[in-house]
Amino acid sequence: QQPQLRERLRLLIVGDGELRSEIEQLLSAKGLSDLTCLAGNQDEVHKYLLELDLFILPSLGEGISNTILEAMACALPVVATAVGGNKELIFNTEFIFPIEKNIKLKGVIFFDAGKAFDDDESISITSLRTTAGFGVRWISPFGPIRLEWGYNIDPKEDEGRSKIEFSLGGIF
Repeated sequence: QQPQLRERLRLLIVGDGELRSEIEQLLSAKGLSDLTCLAGNQDEVHKYLLELDLFILPSLGEGISNTILEAMACALPVVATAVGGNKELIFNTEFIFPIEKNIKLKGVIFFDAGKAFDDDESISITSLRTTAGFGVRWISPFGPIRLEWGYNIDPKEDEGRSKIEFSLGGIF
């Protein structure tokens, strides 16, 4: 109904299963086969995620969705059905700056706000938890290394005021 969108939009489906032939038939019937890539099962999904502008996860049930976490790690906006652990609101702002370009060492200053909401709970910006902090990120010969310190702006009684996090490998 909007022909100009056919020039800009593409659909990528990563994964495989017993419904693949039904999906292929539906795409063909709707005239969308030429706009769609059915990539099948992939070991390195992040390579696909890095090429996207938006991640969509329509799901009937989820716990804590690893695919959503992977999409967020690739800095993608996420649209997902409000089931299980998907019903959350997260904002992340980072200022990344070079420390030593020759060895790919970067500094980061960040501010995060977010919260997971129960099924019977309305999403509310005023109830978001907030942290701020700084750190270093290095693309080492062994893979990405991250060392960051975060400050819990309004900790609950049983929470600490700050936390240091370290990771080796994966996407920042």
